[in-house]
Amino acid sequence: MKSSTTHLSSLRALVTGATGGIGRAIVSSLVDSGIKVIAAGQNTEKLAGIAEEHPGVATMAANLRNGAAVVELANDSLKQFGGIDILINNAGIGVSGNVVDLEIDDYEAMLAVNLRAPFILSKIIGKSMAEAGFGYIINIGSGASYTPIAGMASYCATKYGLLGFSESLALELREQGVKVTIITPGSTASGFGGGESSKKLANKPGILLPEDIADTVMYILNQSGRAWTSQVNLRPLNPNKRPKY
Repeated sequence: MKSSTTHLSSLRALVTGATGGIGRAIVSSLVDSGIKVIAAGQNTEKLAGIAEEHPGVATMAANLRNGAAVVELANDSLKQFGGIDILINNAGIGVSGNVVDLEIDDYEAMLAVNLRAPFILSKIIGKSMAEAGFGYIINIGSGASYTPIAGMASYCATKYGLLGFSESLALELREQGVKVTIITPGSTASGFGGGESSKKLANKPGILLPEDIADTVMYILNQSGRAWTSQVNLRPLNPNKRPKY
């Protein structure tokens, strides 16, 4: 889905986790709509690929496990285009394992990337948006934001936390003209969790594609200024059946 409006072409966006399947699809959709984009990720080789595919995109390498690096990313992003109108907190990691077996370092890494990084970016960039009286913060959650999963308790904790953070932040910023939304996709054919997207799609041909999440982002950005969508619970229609279109 491409934007049918012209106002988007004046906007500036930061997308974290831009080198993953969902992040890359979001970057492409934003670029197609004329939005100036900063693509942030840890894999410099994949960032170079994004820059080659979309020459106008600015890329920034950042390790979101490091709090100081996240602060630097936020400040550098604001300087790059003189402000940010769209913040998409897409980066996320998931390590499976029962609580009694999971390494503490893995738990802390999930907390840092899935919850602390969105907090820091929303704090710094959200303040700039509030001062401008306009902005969008879109957090990419998960079905795990609502659903308990054995062997993924720590991951679920971060995604449940992101949901609560998003809903509360939205109430703090709505009077300043900043819309905060969380999208919670179900099973998606991406490389998240270390699996191959092609294998996921072969096993379950009806699961979501990264482009479905990108389309949802564009829907939110194209909404009327009067409207605000706080949550989008996005699910595959029939994960085990290939769509007819």
